Amino acid sequence: MIKKTKKGPLIFPVLILFGFLNLTGNDLYAGESTPEHRFGKEYLHHLFSDSIRVYSSPMKWDKEDYLRFSVVTGTGLFLLVLDESLYESVQRNKTQASDEVFSYVTDLGHGAFLGGVSTLLYTAGEISRNDDLRKIGLYSLQSWLTAGLLVTGTKIFVGRTRPYGEQGAHSFRPFDFSSKNHSFPSGHAASAFAVAAVISEYSGMFVDIFCYSLAAGVAFSRVHLDKHWMSDVFVGSVLGYFIGKKVCDLNDQRDRNRIQVNFDFNKEYSGITLSFSF
Repeated sequence: MIKKTKKGPLIFPVLILFGFLNLTGNDLYAGESTPEHRFGKEYLHHLFSDSIRVYSSPMKWDKEDYLRFSVVTGTGLFLLVLDESLYESVQRNKTQASDEVFSYVTDLGHGAFLGGVSTLLYTAGEISRNDDLRKIGLYSLQSWLTAGLLVTGTKIFVGRTRPYGEQGAHSFRPFDFSSKNHSFPSGHAASAFAVAAVISEYSGMFVDIFCYSLAAGVAFSRVHLDKHWMSDVFVGSVLGYFIGKKVCDLNDQRDRNRIQVNFDFNKEYSGITLSFSF
């Protein structure tokens, strides 16, 4: 049995991530945009309404969406069959060094870290008056919360036993509230990919690679640390990714359809400009 080491504070990966984003190109920091994105009553209203729209989106799927769903379902079932052998392979090849590394990596999918990243990005946007940063911070938080609620409900409904429960990969106890029976899907993987999908939506290629690499590391760490089966982290990752993309799409569509009113007063003339984007 590999001995666990004490984990360090989460502030270090937060600072590393923010420092990396701060060094990226112009795609992420495109300057002030309208309308401004602020945390307030309107945001909280959309947080609730958009969550309902995300959860009900399968009702509006087209053939392409059902094809994607079929591919994901097929891959998930394939992994389900191989779960025990894949898990045993990972456990056989783990070392004390890898255990220490992944004990840190897994924290990147924890709510405290992801909430901190979202808050940090939004705060940086407020300080620098950069609406793009505010937007990424708000959308990341929204995506994380939306994914978290769906995953929590699914965990309770499915009731799959975690690897450390020692009941095998095909043990299910629906509507059991014990944490050891909340294996499917992986909440850490879903949360990490939900936030990564939002950040990558408004950034360049290098940030995309960085964020998705971290998210993939989080997903693998859950298997490595005896918390999940491979199919758990696969489904969790896919859920997080598509939720993140859907949240961005809903918000961008709202921005495009927003009416903007501009007032212009000077010595020569005064006027009001009304614009509607669609």
